[in-house]
Amino acid sequence: VWDLLSHAWLCWGWCALKMEQFLWLPFQDKVGRNLKLFYRSVSTLKEMTVRSMTM
Repeated sequence: VWDLLSHAWLCWGWCALKMEQFLWLPFQDKVGRNLKLFYRSVSTLKEMTVRSMTM
């Protein structure tokens, strides 16, 4: 019984890990892209503010 349980647990853990990777990678990718875009827009805003102040 224990062998079966531990085997099922291992399989479930492996599947969960695979699913997590499968779901996490695109999510991470999207978040990374959004962060980059956000950072870029913030830096452009800063530049524009500085420029308008100096004008």
